[in-house]
Amino acid sequence: MNGGSGSGSGTYSYARNSTWQRNGAAAMEDALKEAAMESLDLQKVLCDSNTFVVADLGCSVGHHHRSPWEEQAGSFYGSLFPSSSIHIAYSSSALNWLSKVPEGSIIHYNGAPDAVASAYEAQFEEDMEVFFRCRAREIAAGGLMLFSMAAVPSRDVQHPVALMYTFIESILIDMVKEVDSFNLPIVLPSIEEIRRLAEKNKCFEIVKMENAMEGETKIAVMHLRAGLEGTLTNHFGNEIVEQVFERAMQQHHNLQSTQIHTSSAGIFVVLRRH
Repeated sequence: MNGGSGSGSGTYSYARNSTWQRNGAAAMEDALKEAAMESLDLQKVLCDSNTFVVADLGCSVGHHHRSPWEEQAGSFYGSLFPSSSIHIAYSSSALNWLSKVPEGSIIHYNGAPDAVASAYEAQFEEDMEVFFRCRAREIAAGGLMLFSMAAVPSRDVQHPVALMYTFIESILIDMVKEVDSFNLPIVLPSIEEIRRLAEKNKCFEIVKMENAMEGETKIAVMHLRAGLEGTLTNHFGNEIVEQVFERAMQQHHNLQSTQIHTSSAGIFVVLRRH
């Protein structure tokens, strides 16, 4: 992820090229306030304490985490806090990242065999089970878990993010042989998968689960560079990555024309601890 120069406000910095995530975080702040007013039983959650604790499990940097809240270092999947110590936990645009690439160095690509997709889905399910189990232990009875993430209405629909990765892949394949050993541990689940995993945990009640459409795609290449340039540079080298994004900017109209015909969606979820 690009920090940019100085305070992280460079041309290709994540802070300057992540309006989708920033808009999502802003929308989630309003949704959090609404959920707290409508779904939080303060008498129940504060029965053993006069302290109200909100945990930001994060997006990334800059504008997207809620600045009044203390950030917690460490993986957001595993245990982070003492038992029943949190009243509201929040996560924005983070849960699409797997904790690791599936075992066996499996490379996922457009048109990959079903076994490859299944391996990614299995890793996503394992990560989410750990996430829900740990949050269930940490969130006090009556407390809320809120999160947003990229998702698709069904497995039959392609997400624009997947198209962007395929777009960059097509440029890389023309340039470097190392592309066959490069992977991004990202999953774009269906909304029903998320519902099933939340219900499987049995510790949370689903208060709200709704679609959230993504924003404009005109600056998709800049967003992709801000989020992935560091990862790509580590694998391919700075010179190759510069050429990749130069070509991507020259060919961005191909990406935009493809996305016109693609349904995009995110999901916003509110869960209440039993």
